[in-house]
Amino acid sequence: MLNLNETYQGYNIIEYLGGGKAADSYLVKKNEHYYVLKKMHLKPFINGHIFRVKDELESYNKLISLGLNMPELIDYDENNQYLIKAYIEGKNLAYLIKDNQIPVMLYHAFYIIIEKLESLGYTIDYFPTNFIVNENKLFYVDYEINPYQEMWDYKNWGVHFWFNTEGFKLYFPNQNMEKLSDPNTPELPIKEMTAPKVNQLYHDINAYNFSNLAKKLKLDTNTIVINQKQHGMAATSFEIKDDHQCYFVKYYPLTSKLDDIKSEIQAASNTNTTLPKLVHYDLSCKHHQFYVLVFEYIDGFVLMDLYDNASPSLKKELTTKFTKTLIDIHAQKTTGSSVDFISVELKEIRDIISISGIKGLDQVISYLENHKTKIHSYQLSRLHGDYHPWNIMIEKNQLYVIDWKYKIGDFRYDVYWTYTLLIRSGFENLAKQFLYQYQGFIPHVLNDQNYFMILASTRWLVNVILSINQREIEENQIEMFSSFIEAYSDLVSQLLKISITIKY
Repeated sequence: MLNLNETYQGYNIIEYLGGGKAADSYLVKKNEHYYVLKKMHLKPFINGHIFRVKDELESYNKLISLGLNMPELIDYDENNQYLIKAYIEGKNLAYLIKDNQIPVMLYHAFYIIIEKLESLGYTIDYFPTNFIVNENKLFYVDYEINPYQEMWDYKNWGVHFWFNTEGFKLYFPNQNMEKLSDPNTPELPIKEMTAPKVNQLYHDINAYNFSNLAKKLKLDTNTIVINQKQHGMAATSFEIKDDHQCYFVKYYPLTSKLDDIKSEIQAASNTNTTLPKLVHYDLSCKHHQFYVLVFEYIDGFVLMDLYDNASPSLKKELTTKFTKTLIDIHAQKTTGSSVDFISVELKEIRDIISISGIKGLDQVISYLENHKTKIHSYQLSRLHGDYHPWNIMIEKNQLYVIDWKYKIGDFRYDVYWTYTLLIRSGFENLAKQFLYQYQGFIPHVLNDQNYFMILASTRWLVNVILSINQREIEENQIEMFSSFIEAYSDLVSQLLKISITIKY
């Protein structure tokens, strides 16, 4: 091995990066630039082969032709058996695994490359120390490529290292393979430790099928990046992009109400809405175990994030934009009566109550049924169905409304859905400013206020409980919605002067 701080072939050796079956690698510096020096150690591998610079050059040229993200080859010397490669800044994948920061979405993106590579008859050295994470991409920093053999492929060999946190906690600093290698067959991984996570990864790979989506969207699979986004409970959302294009993808579980998804597609086809452009959708479930919608990606800010950090004057401006946008949506009028709309809502609420086994809402439903014919009736409008500041994106002063339910109904339902949701979420001042501004333009929004507060928040309540029952919800989400349900009970109890206890 070379010594730290000495000079080798004009390169100052800064740090030992690790060794493999072919060579030892060092971080080096020359003329104020960092590089990686790979010094071949010329030791026979288990099959007796001695790896030389010639092998590295052949592999490098093959890998380049296949389009893998790799450090550029800067220089090499066959007489002294070393190579100089570009230095890729970032964190070594093995350290992320050790720290239990496993980048699962990077695995999904890189699997698209692996799938192509192995289908062409090759494998690479999937050991995690051979990969650097840089700008949400995996860079393969080794130059090894081999003819495909099943026992050395990603599924049977590499991926089991990629999930072995316990093994990499012991691996550093002395390359301890005790919990990484099978004691009976040292060249193979310990699969028992990682099998559940590996099985889950492959289940998700098949379910999401980002590979098919990348082909549909004509993305460059060599530069693809996939990031999971946080957007509501109805769908699992991702950003998927290459170096030139970027999209926002929503995967709806098959338990979703298909009519709601179709209404979102319908909203995107309405040129009067401020919805991001819908570029692709697949409701066939042939390629994905989900209903899939793909939108143009809005590289902006969530309105609520801007509002939280805004000055008083900017908060007022944002509230006005937020309010006027909903008024513009409601300006799209259609036929039908308020009572007919309410009757449909109540039927759907009762159906969800029956499906989810919700208890404690009998008096609420009775009130809504008994009073529906007593309310003021207005011409029905286009509704968003889930309008709130977390469903608003702002990019370059342009406002985009996302996650449409795209209903037809009484505009007050939409207004008080928003109003009560803001109250439940602890934004009472914003709720009041929103309602104050809305009634400044449409005064009769205040008619039957209590009725629509109860109707809209009850529909929200049963929707949430249905989602909780149908999906695996994280613990912090359950706690959050438990507090929301308690807030709903307090609100309706106060409005109806009764005591409510919700059970589900």
